[in-house]
Amino acid sequence: RREDTFNSIIASSQTLIRDIKESPTALSYDYIKNAVEAVENYCIELLNNLYSEHIPQLGFSQTRNSYLQSNCTEFWFSISNGENLQPADILTIDFPKDIKGISFESDKKLEKIQRIKSGDTVEGMRKIYISNEYVSSYVEFEVVITYSYHQSSDEQVEKELRQQFHIDLQGENDFLEISNKYRSIAEGTAVTGEMFIGRDSEINDVVAMLKNGQEMLILVHGA
Repeated sequence: RREDTFNSIIASSQTLIRDIKESPTALSYDYIKNAVEAVENYCIELLNNLYSEHIPQLGFSQTRNSYLQSNCTEFWFSISNGENLQPADILTIDFPKDIKGISFESDKKLEKIQRIKSGDTVEGMRKIYISNEYVSSYVEFEVVITYSYHQSSDEQVEKELRQQFHIDLQGENDFLEISNKYRSIAEGTAVTGEMFIGRDSEINDVVAMLKNGQEMLILVHGA
């Protein structure tokens, strides 16, 4: 990675300059030191350009839905960083603490600093506890992620990512299975009479023609 290469050259240059200052000679101090300082400054410039052109782009999203069980549900989420960008250090992930009747379980793993590298995704989960005093069928909340990244070789900045979420508080038994009368078509099995919907008048006309015994050709066309 270019960042590691630039940092390695800068560190080596600083070490060499320090050695020259501690044990100088006419050649090293007058010529070599200037050349090494020029290399160091050039790498710092390249590194700063690299940081400014590759600011991390974090994404924060819910990854799955969970049923409400025993007044508890789970909020599954992921944090990702874009491709070909510098890493972001996650400092804090703050869930709300002031929603009456709602409490979020703390996650010790997420309280530690995590680095989201370029193209990486970190997944996590927080349990949400619902007290009996909470009467709504859903909960809306905001999560705030604080992260830092390099603005230059000697400066880091902190940013916030705020994301709103909506979770329905539904138990598994709250959902009713709805029969699909078109399933036989999808499965390629025989179509039954209940599948013919909205053609009652046409069917009655055909039946009447057949009952009259008229000698005619009856053509049924279309779906």
